[in-house]
Amino acid sequence: MPCPAARVHRANFRSRRRAACFPAGYTLIEVLVAIGLIGSVVVVIANLLAVGARSVHSGRHMTKSVALGKTVMEDVLAWPYGRAWAQTGGAGSDTTATWSTADANPAYTGSSDAAAMSATCDAWREAVSELPNGVLSYRVDGIAALPDGGSDGQTLFTEARLLRVIVLMTWTEAGGRARSAQFEQWKL
Repeated sequence: MPCPAARVHRANFRSRRRAACFPAGYTLIEVLVAIGLIGSVVVVIANLLAVGARSVHSGRHMTKSVALGKTVMEDVLAWPYGRAWAQTGGAGSDTTATWSTADANPAYTGSSDAAAMSATCDAWREAVSELPNGVLSYRVDGIAALPDGGSDGQTLFTEARLLRVIVLMTWTEAGGRARSAQFEQWKL
């Protein structure tokens, strides 16, 4: 009967011979190729995540601007006719008046709604400040008749049959990309 030490020696010899015929593990070149492939996949995925994050921010800003634009238009529809153009600080003798959140609040002289109009300007300014470099422009045109090929139809506010209200929001996305959203409504 062979001794146990001899059996261990023979088994050890067989495993060494098998290892020489069938080497286990990967070569250096295989490992480097695998690392290169994994690295390039990680770079592509990281780039996709960055693009996705920018898209989410852009979508969030656009959603805020649309919500603000709709709110402004709902406010305008609820106001009396004269306040729609007076909100800009315009006079009845004007045909077009514009106000922007980048400007100071208009001086509402002779109006009983001066405090409410000033509060509205402040509320719009605060809401648009949530957008990066956000500015809201509010424009009103007095219209006597619908525009045709020869005339724009504009007239004095006091003589106008309807008002064209245009709200324009502008802001700057990351990387300096300028964005805007415009809303237009007719008030009878």
